[in-house]
Amino acid sequence: MKICEFAAIVSLQPGQLQPPTIIRGILNYLTASNSSNLRSEARTETMLYTLVFLLLAANGSAPSYGFSPGRRGMTRPRSISTSHADSRFSIKDSIREKKSHSPPQAETQRRVLRIEKFARLPVWPVWQGVFLFVASKIFGEEVAAGWEDRIGGRVAPNFFVAQATSPFVLLVHHRHSFSNWDPIRYIQRTFFPEGFPSHPHRGFITVTYCLKGGMVHRDSLGIKQSYGAEKRHRSKHVQWLTAGAGIQHEEMWDIEPDGQDEGKWLWSSSQELYQLWVNMPSDKKMSKPNAELLEACLVSSPSSEIPDNATPIIVFENTITTVIAGEHNGIRAPIDCPTNVAIMRVQLLQNKSWTHNVPSSHETAIIYVRKGSIQVGTQRVPPHYTAYLTSQGGELSIQSLDGGADILLLSGEPLREPIASQGSMVMNTNAEIQQAYVDYQLGKMGLPWSEKLSDDEWLQHIKTNPSVY
Repeated sequence: MKICEFAAIVSLQPGQLQPPTIIRGILNYLTASNSSNLRSEARTETMLYTLVFLLLAANGSAPSYGFSPGRRGMTRPRSISTSHADSRFSIKDSIREKKSHSPPQAETQRRVLRIEKFARLPVWPVWQGVFLFVASKIFGEEVAAGWEDRIGGRVAPNFFVAQATSPFVLLVHHRHSFSNWDPIRYIQRTFFPEGFPSHPHRGFITVTYCLKGGMVHRDSLGIKQSYGAEKRHRSKHVQWLTAGAGIQHEEMWDIEPDGQDEGKWLWSSSQELYQLWVNMPSDKKMSKPNAELLEACLVSSPSSEIPDNATPIIVFENTITTVIAGEHNGIRAPIDCPTNVAIMRVQLLQNKSWTHNVPSSHETAIIYVRKGSIQVGTQRVPPHYTAYLTSQGGELSIQSLDGGADILLLSGEPLREPIASQGSMVMNTNAEIQQAYVDYQLGKMGLPWSEKLSDDEWLQHIKTNPSVY
């Protein structure tokens, strides 16, 4: 289970994430554990997530509905409208905008409907994240964003409103750094693991895209994978994990000295990735779980041969487009996704433009700005902001501003099905969510294991406590 998942354990509904609800969620999660292993895991996770919420309170904002220090009640994430008419944008407005099939005048281009910035939480290392928070207040958010890119220390969970952003449920941007000279790191990791110990999923797909460093994955199917953005990962930079009927997995940071620090006595290990949750259609949610790695592959034209497990990289007129899913300029990623989506990273040099034809069925379109700033139409989108686009129009045109830009584009066809999510499960109804946790407690997804187990011990644990899926 990820840090960003705790909020969903209790609820993500407006007004419900009150302190008593959080406490009840903690108690329910603890008492629901039937074995000593599960109780131990719950105690560890509760410690981690309680710490995260304390950090959240100190940060002054919340991922979706969180604490606002010095006042009672809840606060929305920071949201900037593109016009006065959009100043009271709501979930209902978004859904209504998507359902409008007969607009007064058909739009030919996608435009920005609104932009929003989610909280950036200090972690790995906490002290650098706190420094960046203070720096953002003194020197401004954009200066702090540039420093974060260099030193790390924060995580930004983008808690989407699933009804308005279907089929996308969650996007998390991690930027961390681990140093062998940092004494706080050695204290922190005694109670806060450097990664994410074994946790369950059901009903959706996780796409983990490494930009720096890497991850080591072990799961209840007996699969171990190492992937990332460094030479040792041999271009395997994306993991596509179909949770399906149920899987438990462990994700720990692959901590090795950065290239420039190899062989040095003092070193740092930079880590950065996106993790995206993509919902699955109801008839696919109980499919067989699977984890596969995707490999970066430079592609020059639509006629180029693309391996089955590749993410095409297209270099064109001072832009680089990495297609994880979907199609750009006639070049399609071969990944077989049961949900109709496009996932692309776009890197632009300064003052360059990039155009993309968005399929008409992709009524949901979202841009996250990792570095730099962009302009879509007349709307500027700063770094670390999320832009929600209109549902009409076939062409998307993006202009990079000073310093260039690095963005993630998500587009997809809404599933138009009920959705229920809690913790690490995404299903269609609350009853299905409860059944998922019952199956987890019964060990149908295998039993959790300690991240401290050797590979031989972990494999023996999987054999002794097999998953039925």
